[in-house]
Amino acid sequence: MTSGGSRKLHSKSRLGCKPCKKRRIKCDGRGPSCANCERRKVVCEYADLTPPPPSTISSLVQTITPLSTGMSDLSIISPVLKPSSTKPLHARELELLHYWSTTTSLTLAVDRGPETAHIWQAVVPQLAQTNPFLLHSVLGLSAAHVASQHHDPATSAVYRSVAHQHHGQAAVGFLRASAAPASAVLPFSTLTMLTMLALLPVSSSRAADLDNFIQWLLFLRRSVAFIKSHANPGEAANAHETAGLVAHLHRPERLPRALLDPETLDLALVASLNRLSSLIGTSHTASNDADTLRLAIKQTKLWFRLVPPRPKSITYIVLWVSTMSDDFFALLSRHIPIALALLAHWVVPLYHAPQRWFMSDWPRRVTMAIFEELKAAGILDSVAWVFREMDILESQI
Repeated sequence: MTSGGSRKLHSKSRLGCKPCKKRRIKCDGRGPSCANCERRKVVCEYADLTPPPPSTISSLVQTITPLSTGMSDLSIISPVLKPSSTKPLHARELELLHYWSTTTSLTLAVDRGPETAHIWQAVVPQLAQTNPFLLHSVLGLSAAHVASQHHDPATSAVYRSVAHQHHGQAAVGFLRASAAPASAVLPFSTLTMLTMLALLPVSSSRAADLDNFIQWLLFLRRSVAFIKSHANPGEAANAHETAGLVAHLHRPERLPRALLDPETLDLALVASLNRLSSLIGTSHTASNDADTLRLAIKQTKLWFRLVPPRPKSITYIVLWVSTMSDDFFALLSRHIPIALALLAHWVVPLYHAPQRWFMSDWPRRVTMAIFEELKAAGILDSVAWVFREMDILESQI
């Protein structure tokens, strides 16, 4: 360790180009062509450090291991980051930065207020200039956004591939960063979370879609916990605000008191949740699992006092994911029917909230997958309220 707390890197590069590796000579790693290849006038090729677009969410999660494991290794986080030289931006990267500034950044603010919009539109790109992993996160989400807007499948596929590449490079860069300020790590974790959702693989199997979405929710939980633990109000103003979509999780003083009144709950919703409670006693559920489900239903009722079934914003929607217990998410991962039914109730406000491009049609897709599971379990009637709220007919399952 140096006195500044940064890690000393091994002098041998593992990122050399293919010709230099073949000749076993030192490569400067410069792109698009290293000095050796330029001098020898040969094609300079680098091994692709980014995995191909994954077919499952598990492989996507594995590309960001330090985040998906809770980001507990805080030795790489420090208030100071030594300036690092960045390679010149190519035409496509400049295109994506322009798209970020004019379009993508404007879709991220929870309240769409000018202060929060400024953070994403101006502050984050400034931080990205000295934090390459954040720059790749910005480029990755911007590319995913472009891909989502293209009607031409071939063009969309190209930008999705670019998004995957930058997503992988962001993760690798974060691992290699000797130190990084919280003001850069917070937007990085948020953008990673959104990029994963935007690139969530769609399967021909509803069960696989459900598993993919649950895995993303698990990552979302870890990201929120990490963001909450590192959004230090004592830092510069933007360090706290860059929590982005989950910023409201750090502002309990702003909870709307009117929504805390239990009388505001929809009676049909209450009856539906009570129906789930009654099923616990008749489903031969293990005692520990039964306690977990009862607590989850109670917490969901409290959450619905903050978020109506048809909300006008996405504020507090993520709060449900972060307040549910690990035991509950273990039940979700096992596709326990009552846990899935409760998830379907949460999806209703997500479905009706102002839609963001990165969410795509996942609320309806996940709900249909849950209905299929509950139909097989014989308790499809437990989500009749969800049917009505989302205008889904049983014949559509």
